[in-house]
Amino acid sequence: LYERLDGGRLRCHACARRCLMADGARGACRVRSNRGGELRVPFGYVSGAQCDPIEKKPLFHVYPGSRAFSVATVGCNFRCTFCQNHDISQGSVTGTGMDEERLTKVFLDLQSRGAHNVNLVSPTHFSHGIAAALKMAKDQGLTIPVVYNSNGYDSPETLERMSGLVDVYMPDLKYRDDRLAIRYSSAPSYFERATRAILEMSRQVGIPQLDEAGVMKKGLMVRH
Repeated sequence: LYERLDGGRLRCHACARRCLMADGARGACRVRSNRGGELRVPFGYVSGAQCDPIEKKPLFHVYPGSRAFSVATVGCNFRCTFCQNHDISQGSVTGTGMDEERLTKVFLDLQSRGAHNVNLVSPTHFSHGIAAALKMAKDQGLTIPVVYNSNGYDSPETLERMSGLVDVYMPDLKYRDDRLAIRYSSAPSYFERATRAILEMSRQVGIPQLDEAGVMKKGLMVRH
């Protein structure tokens, strides 16, 4: 998910921002970095992983007891001035390091505790490791739906990596006016890039499919 350029620079392709990083620099997500002409992405840095008994998003919490297993990562490829999780996305929270094996175990453990889905919050900049963990977890019996919960600023390369591993895509579409996207989230060309990503998500999972209880098990749901 990156290319090498002259002068030891790297171009990251994890998200639609496509950060250009000189040696020693970090990308906008604060996680992916250039170390001696090599892309360094320390896997893990999860800020929280828990069953949430009050998940309120439509079609996920439609009856008492519906639980989403939320995995929130540290860092973000956005710079929203209104972020409710600023300490996690842009601040000092460092999170807990996890490799693929440990994250796989967490997925399976939460399924055994009755989670109705695995809700990946802001997974874009860790998508390589999350994809590997999902493959391992599915091979070991993970059957509950996997939800990819992002700001919509995802690259085609990342979405291709997640294809077949995600059951429900739940992207934001925060802005139609790119002037506002730049002002409030430092996200140039947001509408064009996010809509392109959302169309690819739709191609992968299609329209919503609900289980017998009315909870979404597959499909696309665009927020905001």
